[in-house]
Amino acid sequence: MASSNRQLRCTDYHVAWICPVADVELLPARLMLDEEHSTPPYNTHYDENTYVCGTINGHAVVISTCPLGETGNLNAGRLTGSMFKTFPNIRMAVLVGIGGGIPRATASENALDDIHLGDVVVGWPGDGKPACVYHNRGRSKVDGEFEMVGTMQNPEWRLLQALSILASDHEMGKPTFADQLKRLQKYKKLAHPGLDHDRLFRAAYHHIGDYRSNCVACDQNELVQRPARTEDDKRSFIFHRGRIATGNSVIQDGELRDQIGARCDGALCVEMEAAGVDVNKRCLVIRGISDYADSHKNDVWKSHAAGNAAAFARELLCRIQPDVVKDMEGVSEAPWVIPFIRPPSFAGREPQLAQLSAHISAEGGRRLAIYGLGGCGKTALALESAYRTREQQPKRAVFWVAAVSLESFEQGYREIGTLLRIPGIADAKADVKRLVKARLSDEGSGQWLMVVDNADDVGVLFGQLDEESGGNRLIDNLPYSRKGSIVFTTRTRVAAVKLAESKVIALGELDKVEATELLKTRLFQEHQRQLRDEETVDEFLDILAFLALAIVQAVAFVNTNDITLSDYISCYKASEQEATKLLSKEFEDQGRYREMKNPMATTWYVSFEQIRKHNELAAGHLSFMACTANNDIPASMLPANGSQVQQTEAIGTLKAYAFIAERQPRTDAQQEQTQRLARAFDVHPLVHLAMRGWLKAHNQWNLWAEKTLTRLVEIVPFGDHDTREAWTTYLPHAMHVVDVPEVYDTEGRMSLLDRIGRCEQTLGRYRDAELAHQRLLEQREEVLGKEHPDTLRSMNNVAGALQNQGKYTEAEKMHQGTLVMRGMVLGTEHPHTLASMSNLAGALSSQGKYAEAEKMHRKTLVMREKVLGKEHPHTLASMSNLAWALRRQGKYAEVEKMDRKILALKEKVSGKEHLHTLMSMNVARVLSNQGKYVEAEKMHRKTLAMREEMLGKEHPDTLASMNEVALALSDQEKYTEAEKLHRETLAMRKEVLGKEHPHTLMSINNVARALNNQGEYTEAEKMDREILAMREKVLGKEHPDTLVSMSNLAGALSSQGKYAGAEKMHREILAIRIKVLGKEHPHTLMSMGSVAWALSGQEKYTEAEKMQQETLVMREEALGKEHPDTLASMNEVAMALGRREKYTEAEKVHRETLAMRKEVLGKEHLDTLASMNEVALALGCQEKYTEAEKVHRETLAIREKVLGKEHPDTLMSMNSLARALNSQKEYAKAEKMHRETLTIREKVLGKEHPDTLASMSNLAGALSSQGKYAGAEKMHRETLAVKEKVLGKEDPHTLISMGSLARALSSQRKYAEAEKMDRETLVIREKVLGKEHPDTLMSMDHVAWALGRQGKYMEAEKIDRETLTMREKVLGKEHPHTLASMNKVALALGRQEKYTEAEKLHRETLAMREEVLGKEHPDTLTSMNNLARALKDKGEYIKAEKMHRETLAMREKVLGKEHPDTLMSINNLAWALSSQRKYAEAEKMHRETLAMREKVLGKEHPRTLMSMKNVARAVNNQRECTKAEKMDRESWR
Repeated sequence: MASSNRQLRCTDYHVAWICPVADVELLPARLMLDEEHSTPPYNTHYDENTYVCGTINGHAVVISTCPLGETGNLNAGRLTGSMFKTFPNIRMAVLVGIGGGIPRATASENALDDIHLGDVVVGWPGDGKPACVYHNRGRSKVDGEFEMVGTMQNPEWRLLQALSILASDHEMGKPTFADQLKRLQKYKKLAHPGLDHDRLFRAAYHHIGDYRSNCVACDQNELVQRPARTEDDKRSFIFHRGRIATGNSVIQDGELRDQIGARCDGALCVEMEAAGVDVNKRCLVIRGISDYADSHKNDVWKSHAAGNAAAFARELLCRIQPDVVKDMEGVSEAPWVIPFIRPPSFAGREPQLAQLSAHISAEGGRRLAIYGLGGCGKTALALESAYRTREQQPKRAVFWVAAVSLESFEQGYREIGTLLRIPGIADAKADVKRLVKARLSDEGSGQWLMVVDNADDVGVLFGQLDEESGGNRLIDNLPYSRKGSIVFTTRTRVAAVKLAESKVIALGELDKVEATELLKTRLFQEHQRQLRDEETVDEFLDILAFLALAIVQAVAFVNTNDITLSDYISCYKASEQEATKLLSKEFEDQGRYREMKNPMATTWYVSFEQIRKHNELAAGHLSFMACTANNDIPASMLPANGSQVQQTEAIGTLKAYAFIAERQPRTDAQQEQTQRLARAFDVHPLVHLAMRGWLKAHNQWNLWAEKTLTRLVEIVPFGDHDTREAWTTYLPHAMHVVDVPEVYDTEGRMSLLDRIGRCEQTLGRYRDAELAHQRLLEQREEVLGKEHPDTLRSMNNVAGALQNQGKYTEAEKMHQGTLVMRGMVLGTEHPHTLASMSNLAGALSSQGKYAEAEKMHRKTLVMREKVLGKEHPHTLASMSNLAWALRRQGKYAEVEKMDRKILALKEKVSGKEHLHTLMSMNVARVLSNQGKYVEAEKMHRKTLAMREEMLGKEHPDTLASMNEVALALSDQEKYTEAEKLHRETLAMRKEVLGKEHPHTLMSINNVARALNNQGEYTEAEKMDREILAMREKVLGKEHPDTLVSMSNLAGALSSQGKYAGAEKMHREILAIRIKVLGKEHPHTLMSMGSVAWALSGQEKYTEAEKMQQETLVMREEALGKEHPDTLASMNEVAMALGRREKYTEAEKVHRETLAMRKEVLGKEHLDTLASMNEVALALGCQEKYTEAEKVHRETLAIREKVLGKEHPDTLMSMNSLARALNSQKEYAKAEKMHRETLTIREKVLGKEHPDTLASMSNLAGALSSQGKYAGAEKMHRETLAVKEKVLGKEDPHTLISMGSLARALSSQRKYAEAEKMDRETLVIREKVLGKEHPDTLMSMDHVAWALGRQGKYMEAEKIDRETLTMREKVLGKEHPHTLASMNKVALALGRQEKYTEAEKLHRETLAMREEVLGKEHPDTLTSMNNLARALKDKGEYIKAEKMHRETLAMREKVLGKEHPDTLMSINNLAWALSSQRKYAEAEKMHRETLAMREKVLGKEHPRTLMSMKNVARAVNNQRECTKAEKMDRESWR
């Protein structure tokens, strides 16, 4: 290269050579110049770049690069934006440098065809699609495809023509690359590093060691096996034409790299500068491959790759005549006034961008406004839309005007006028606004878009500029043209509506995907690994409320201070002051105005000042809300200041600024409140935090805290039950306010705590009540003294809350203390003193101190009769309490006498229909209801020990405790221990109480339940029938306990598969309970659920679902949405949906149930864990096996923690996880886990327990999945033998094992034995269940299948038709099982070569399955497959091939490429090709099937061996007999 003092003009340069990475790409670029020129003068005020100018083969070339260390699309955009203006006659641009290679998905046998380090990729795929695409701009479509949104313009056609000739010459050996490479030889850094440094690791394998370690510690076994390059290849110049993917960040992840390659239509290279090149310039991208865009990348290949790219660029330029370049069409650039670069981290918002695109493209001079909370990303959205407009409509001018002030508006207009060269625009006295409006209103100006940003203050746009004339507003100076569009951004809805009427876009927070993508693009590369911690990422985004500016600000803090996301979260959570400081941190953001403050908090303070200026009531409401909790703030709770109109305007103002959001109105049918009462609002969490900071900074916090406290004291009552719908919504805010330190010492706080405690008591939230009363007690003792009546009332309330929680010892102690002090202060006969006596007696009774309790109740009763009178409600309450104490001691005669007396007095005083409820709570039972069974058992045993000591072993209450201990054991599924203790209790109750005593009958019932739980169904049924007979005799047919026995008996029938009998009995119980208890009684609703369960057992799923839905509705109404029974109904509804194969709906309801159980019962409650298991099962039913496995593992972990590793529920989770692994074809892992589960179940439950037998069956299934049919058969036989012994030959579970054994025999082609066993099963099922039972019909299916496998097609068809007829009758024509029978009949016809009939029936089945199950359901795809085979059998090979291809495509999409059904489709397609003598294609497809089956199933699996045979046959068909014989021998080995 020669230097020259020659200097051309900027207009003389026609080729732009862009090499952004200065320290790597600039040197080889300059070495390609024939001579260098002095750089021509240019306006450095607008262009800060430095250029290298020169010539290449007569071309005047200008080279530009970024400052050292400043790379990426952002800096490339700055570079080229100025460059193309300084050198206006640029006709051809080449972007030359380094990039990351994307290896082909399937390596070629020719090493030169695949991407290797040092190769060159030039952006031209030759498929008619874009040469360069933005890989991180697109949207996921319903069909799973990724649609690319942004693409760069393809290079000029003459450049591509030269490229084609160059490629052709390269094949012929004509290029002179060697001449170009000679220019690089004297620079050692540009030399080839050596083939041993070219290493491609598996995508999922991550680098070990630091960046410069050169993979010394990496496992070489993880290298991708592909043809290696030779030393001869090293001397060749290798380039590839293909698509290049460009984006916002460096890619150092092999899996992500491959994903980019796939979604960008097979891109060969990924880089990050092309995205920044001016969108209106045609540019050829040339990249030397310096790494594989994975974690193993280093600097070894950079210089060599950059040199090769430069050599290629020069070679290409040498093939184009300079005059040709000069004659290329220049780009006529539409005017462009945008103050910011394109947002590099913009993510999502596709619906809004689509709205903007439609608006901008529409004719008619429309206006549109984007509004939303400050910091939500309005400007970024408008900016992205502007850049996309330039891409999609390059002839449309784009202008930007800031409406922050009159001055900024005029400045924006002046820049537009200057760019458009409007005459007179430079005149100091010119009316700039009028001139620009006139020009753009002239349709001769063409198409344009104007963005009016930050139009927050309506006073700026709508204020009078000329007060005397009352006219000339800024808004009046906006242009109007049918070819123009205006987009406003504003923080307030009021301004949006004023500016654009109904054409508005409300912009909220980012969704999770968008927020995560924004975080990813903003976070420095060294912090990217943190994104793998989903929990931390979720928490980080959650505290920032998914708000764009907050995320950008927070990430800037993380990057600047080199801390982790967890560090930021800790700082944020440290205190409210720290969080406010973080939100107030200034940071650099090139997408915002320099004169405006960037911090999140400052952004909102500006808006708040505007609110204070225009609406004081709105500012007051926001200050009030800052003192409450930030969500669900009822409108009725706000201070009642101002008129209704003023209140409406105040709320409207806050909503308009998006500071608050109105909740959806409540829809409780029983709530008849005013509209104002029903309204409620949420304050944005970050706004809430910022407002608290503002109030404290302006010394207004104490004032507003006291105002808020006073208001809540006004509206929160002392637990008024009738108005609870209103005050329940106030409670969270009341509890929030009493925790404000500034109001701790006020009298108002004491009053509010008292009210909170009473309200919580009314709602039955006793723990919260205790907390509130305890806090109040502490404050009253300090302020009023320990003997003050109010202090004593607080003591009493604390004691009551303790007792309601079952803290009886604590309650007794506190009641005792209250009683002593009340007696001393108020006197022994004061009503409050007597109340304390009664409460103390109740505490004693709860502890089993019945004699003491009786004594105190009698004393209280005597004194109340004296002081209050015999008919006073408190006196009647004392009588009832005394009766309860007597009943607990077995003094039934006295109790009956007292109950009659109480009843007579209550009827006299209150009336017959008045309801008095006597409540008692047992701590252990509360624990059981919470699923804390171990603690419950411990407490029951403690109670039992105390009762044995105090009352004796034969006392009724001691026996009751024995019963409770046994029930606690059952709750833990320790059924053997439970049965033993129940039998002991039964024996003693028979002796002490008599055989027919209700408690004795209860013990018989409990023994039966223990038997049933152990799978001893026959014995359980026998005992249930005995109990039922005795209870009918002793208690009567309609007694609740009698109905319980009927229900238990029906359950025993269900356990044996006798669902019809169970349904009949459950319906009888339901009718009696409706009559006796009413439709809404919990026991009635339980019976409804039992009927539904029995219906499900008969596969009457529609009826079952309907009844479960009815039960759910009634429970929600009667018990409330959060009651455990209601949640149980939700669970049953979800299961009913699942049985009808409505798996998506089922999953949704299961997730809702899970969420509510977590909230109501706690994360570790057994019911909650059961819901987690159900969610996982629902995912599995949808073949979302990975998600299912994850949830199963979470459930297993919690169950191991809570219940222990050997608990039956834990073992159930192990079993479910094993099945999930099996579904993902991880057969070895599944088998291992099934064996572990079986071992533990044998140890814990015994070898004959039903769950143990289920594990044996599941293990056999896992063996079958691996083709280990002999082992599976052996295990099925063992399982069957045990079930016959334990359950009997006719038990449904035994019959299931018979069927499983028959399947195992069939898998080994022992069809005759399988048929025999299936027929035995059928005979027994017809006898036990009836001919129309679904299980009987399933046995008919199996018999027909076994017949078909033996070639007995006519017999098989006959049975299949019988099954079809019965299923149509029993289940209906559209039931999935009925459709399965249709399919089987069609297959039977095909086997008899009745192809026309078979095809017709297959088409009918397919049509019905598409309608009933959907086009993508696996059964529907099976019908497609079968229809294709029928067409092939008829000789319609082309149609068959087409349908097989459709089926294959859908199965790959729905089931995945490795699913057995997908592999079967590939196999079937191969046979269809063979039928058309397309043997080569068929062989290829058979080989694909073989390769995947070897991978998924293993080399020895029967299906794999079948594929080997198929390959051999395909080879044989091509008359390669020797090859075929060899493969056949291998397949038989």
